[in-house]
Amino acid sequence: MGTPQEFTEDTAREICLRTMKGESMRAICRDDFMPPRWQIYEWLAANKTFSDQYARACEIRADVVFDDIIEIADDNQSDVIVNPDGTERTNSDVVQRAKLRIDTRKWALARMQPKKYGEKIDLNHGGGLTVTIEGDDAAL
Repeated sequence: MGTPQEFTEDTAREICLRTMKGESMRAICRDDFMPPRWQIYEWLAANKTFSDQYARACEIRADVVFDDIIEIADDNQSDVIVNPDGTERTNSDVVQRAKLRIDTRKWALARMQPKKYGEKIDLNHGGGLTVTIEGDDAAL
């Protein structure tokens, strides 16, 4: 998986383009003409321009994953099976697989871009707090 090589702008551009299209670093590095992951991570640490480009590519990849979720959810082509007698029934296997694909992408998306796609938790407390102490020790 991957052959160590010198940094080039062309390789960096290819990594960023493939990342923007939704490919993982693991998938990119499977190609023999691409460097191994460890080397790309070294390049990212040493080259601010490449690091900035890659960060932007990762942001775009998150949007691609978001679009994939919508497509998977909207695709209902195989959701129904027509029985020999003409009645229809839900193809549960296809529906469950689509649900798994969506849930996996939602989980990953919340970690790729937590500010944009993560769960929003409201930690503001708008009410007052009243404490009542009962018992013999209440005078303490």
